[in-house]
Amino acid sequence: RAAAARAEASWPRLVVAAVAAFVGRLGGTDEAILSLPVAGRTGDRARRTPCTMANILPLRVPVTASTSLLDLTRTTDTEIAALLDHQSLRGEQLRRELGWPSGDRWHFGPYVNVMPKAGETLSFGGHRSVVRDLSSRRVEEFGVLVSGAPEGQDMEITFEANSALYDRPWLRSALQAFLRFLTRTTADPSQPVGAVPWLDAAERAHVLDRWNATEGPAAPAADTVPKLLARHLAWSSDAVAVTDGERTVTYAELDRESGRLAAYLAHEGVARGDRVAVVMERSVDLIVALLAVWRAGAAFVPVDVEYPAERVAFLLADSRPTAVLCAEAHRDAIPAVHEARLVVLDDPRVCAAVAGCRADGPGVWVGGGDVAYVMYTSGSSGVPKGVVVAHGAVAGLVGGSGWSVGAGDAVLMHAPHAFDVSLFEVWVPLVAGGRVVVAGAGVVDAGGVRSAVGVGVSVVHVTAGVFRVLAEEFPGCFAGLREVLTGGDVVPAGAVARVRGACPGVAVRHLYGPTEITLCATTHHLGPEAQAGRTLPIGRPLADRQVYVLDTTLQPVPAGVVGELYIAGTGLAYGYLGRPGLSAGRFVACPFGDGLGAGRRMYRTGDLVRWTANGDLLFVGRADEQVKVRGFRVEPGEIEAVLAGHDAVGQAVVVARQDGQGAEKRLIGYVVPDGGGRDVDADSLRAYVAERLPEYMV
Repeated sequence: RAAAARAEASWPRLVVAAVAAFVGRLGGTDEAILSLPVAGRTGDRARRTPCTMANILPLRVPVTASTSLLDLTRTTDTEIAALLDHQSLRGEQLRRELGWPSGDRWHFGPYVNVMPKAGETLSFGGHRSVVRDLSSRRVEEFGVLVSGAPEGQDMEITFEANSALYDRPWLRSALQAFLRFLTRTTADPSQPVGAVPWLDAAERAHVLDRWNATEGPAAPAADTVPKLLARHLAWSSDAVAVTDGERTVTYAELDRESGRLAAYLAHEGVARGDRVAVVMERSVDLIVALLAVWRAGAAFVPVDVEYPAERVAFLLADSRPTAVLCAEAHRDAIPAVHEARLVVLDDPRVCAAVAGCRADGPGVWVGGGDVAYVMYTSGSSGVPKGVVVAHGAVAGLVGGSGWSVGAGDAVLMHAPHAFDVSLFEVWVPLVAGGRVVVAGAGVVDAGGVRSAVGVGVSVVHVTAGVFRVLAEEFPGCFAGLREVLTGGDVVPAGAVARVRGACPGVAVRHLYGPTEITLCATTHHLGPEAQAGRTLPIGRPLADRQVYVLDTTLQPVPAGVVGELYIAGTGLAYGYLGRPGLSAGRFVACPFGDGLGAGRRMYRTGDLVRWTANGDLLFVGRADEQVKVRGFRVEPGEIEAVLAGHDAVGQAVVVARQDGQGAEKRLIGYVVPDGGGRDVDADSLRAYVAERLPEYMV
């Protein structure tokens, strides 16, 4: 009431303003749309008529982090006054004009209702009345009920929610957060609402420290994958390391072949710190080549052989490799690269030269800080961006104790090596002393999974889209596996339930993480006996990662509140190759983690998430236009730039559509002709884009 007096407004109006500020912060938006009950009595006749005329209308309140509660209360007061001028407009009529189905939605957003307390005595025209609460408590989504006497000193605040959308722990957490927010903003209503912390000291420590205190050591940051592999040679040299259906190599053979190729590359001018492009199909030879590049001291640049020529040319020009490795079958598809040596690995002369090199490699020292690879992802500016990742990040990922892959396991490699999940499929089993089974060409379907099980594969990763399709059509195809990993997009809980119902002995692990954090930052493991909830979490951080859910002012938020996910730790990439401005915008200073080292950075993911009450993360959506298609990150701006480059196109817009919950996303392009009179048809545009972008972006 004191704060309302400073704002020269009634206390109910201040409460509405506070709810608007809180809802805006909850959603991370610059405005709040509330459902506000109004009397609906706009004339003397209406005021004298004894019937229900109450109405519900939308109240739009602009909210920014720099706005104070005083200013926001005045703004809200003005907006409500304007809204009351239209209170005779029935909500039903407005919903019809908005095209909402009849009875589908009654509210325009969270409602806020200020009313007298139940049991309060009121006076109407000299007559006493008592307030009785006869509400059915049917709540469509979420609402705030404030009860108080006009002149009293106390009030009651109740949060109500649809139990199908919000659980009781979330509601309790949100109410506590609002009460704290209201207390702090009314104590100093002139401060910016964005500066008000969500958490007290104990809650802050719980969210920042306890929920990041994951169990299990990570591999030392100074390690590299070649060093980790070398430790297995003493006891598993004769064990099978990799097989692809055509040939099989043991750990000892993998060591010798990669050592000879590394020595050959060093002889050809590849040195520590260089980059080597690898344009190959998945095979034993591919894995030998990747390991050889590392042992030569260089970083590999993976290039998918299925990429169109224009994209291959861009990646090679942008990464400026010292050498390009390929097979004879793809020699003609590789454009000339200035000062880059083309090494055709199955050329007889190259094979003979490699065979004559020393098997223990060139002896180049490589540390955890050296660059391991540069992997390209879709770029919003219209061109791909190369993510630069260090050896220590890769070793920390694959050598950590969080994986359930052991020496007796075989893991299927079917992802392109230009897709970061291949890091798991190849290096996790090899570092654990297991076996890599390389899949043939094409995508993995139910038959492919069964075939993999038939040759002893125990662990398979499939993208969220493939997992959903297989769970819908062939949930029993995973029988015989010990664990299925999935991720790259939202994984429907129903799909997990179908797979576990058909294959009770199979565990499911959900992975989450962008390329910039070295494959994944969090994981959620569901063992055969674990209970799955309505929504599958993206889980908790790996041992060498820290995750922070922050609002727009980088304040940590409590459980249940949506914020943007930031990730720190040893898996963090250096940045984007040759893009310092872009790197500075996404890799920012980390203000958390005392004792973890000065100068730490964190990666701004652009993903919106929220904590559950027990410390798991739930994915909510994106803060920008980026989408996931079949597990691949796609920036619509990159496709728009290609479409706009067509001679007959003046403007282009690309959006992602999803036909039903859990369905695969589709990319849809809209174009405006340039006005030159030339015809634009979908087939020619699709062919034009296919010459320049990967298939999953077409």
